[in-house]
Amino acid sequence: MKQRQEPISYDFRRASKLSPGHVRSFLRVSEKVSRQLGNQLSLRLDKFTTGFPGSIRQESYEDFTQNLSPLAIVITATFPPLKGEFQLIVSNRLIHACTEFLLGGHEVPIEEKPLTEIDRVLIGPLAEEWLQLYAESFSFLTPISAKLERIELAQDFNFPIHLRERVMIVESLIQIGALEESVELVIPVTALEELVPYLSLSESPVSQNDESTLASRELLQSGVYDTDLTLQAVLGECTLDVKDLLSLQTGDTLRLSTAIDDFIPVYIDQKVVYRGQVGLHRGKRAIQIVEQEDIR
Repeated sequence: MKQRQEPISYDFRRASKLSPGHVRSFLRVSEKVSRQLGNQLSLRLDKFTTGFPGSIRQESYEDFTQNLSPLAIVITATFPPLKGEFQLIVSNRLIHACTEFLLGGHEVPIEEKPLTEIDRVLIGPLAEEWLQLYAESFSFLTPISAKLERIELAQDFNFPIHLRERVMIVESLIQIGALEESVELVIPVTALEELVPYLSLSESPVSQNDESTLASRELLQSGVYDTDLTLQAVLGECTLDVKDLLSLQTGDTLRLSTAIDDFIPVYIDQKVVYRGQVGLHRGKRAIQIVEQEDIR
C-alpha cells in the first residue's frame, strides 16, 4: 500500500519568497474577496463598486509599516483557530468614501482626514462583514471564523515588537467612481505556518488515486463552486448629448436600442456570456436564457 503523503512545512522566518503554488492559492483568496467586496459595497452604498485582486507579496513587517500613511485605518482581527492577530489595512479615503455614501452623500474624498465618531460607528459593521468575507474565502484551505478586535488609525496603532518577521500581504483594490484604493490583509507568521501545509498538499506529486489528493481536489473545487459572480441583464442602451441629459425630467421616455422581442445580453463580470429573453416568472420580471456566447 502506498504511504499517505504528509503536508510539507514551510519556514517563513527564513524564507525569502513563496513558491508559485502558494502564491496562486492566496491569489484565489484575493480574487474571491475582491469580487465579494465590490458586490457588498454596491448594495450597501447604492453606488456601483468594483473590486479586483492586487498584489500578493511577502515582506518584513517593519518595511510594510514604514510605508503606511499615518491616517490609514488598521482593523485588528483574529481568525480562530489560526494563531496571532491579523491586520486589515484600509485606505483612509476609501473609508471616508464609504461613510459619505452611507450617509446619502455622493462626494468622493480628495484628501485624507482623521476619523470622526460617526465614521467609527459606521465602519464597525462594515469591518465585521469584510472580515467574514476573508474567513469564507479561506474556507477552501481550512475552516476559520472571524472576530473584530479593534479599529484604529495607523498613527495610534501599537505595532508588535518583532517587526523583522516576514508577513504575507494579500491586497484587494476597490474602485468607487473615480476613486481606486486598497484593502490589505496582513497575515502574521504564526498563521502562515498553519496555513501553508494545506497549500503544500495540492503541490505534492502523488498518485491520482491517493486519498489526500482526492480530498484536496474536492476541497479546491468546493471553493471554486462557492465563488460569487455578478450577473447583469441589460435591457438596452441609448445615446444622449449632455444638453438632452441635463434636461431630463420625471415622465420623459428614453427609447432603447432593442426591440420588445429582441434577445438581450447577459453579462457575468462585465463580459457577455449569454443572450436572454425578458418575461415574467411568479409575478416578477425574469430572464430566460436562450443562447450562450462563444467566450473562448
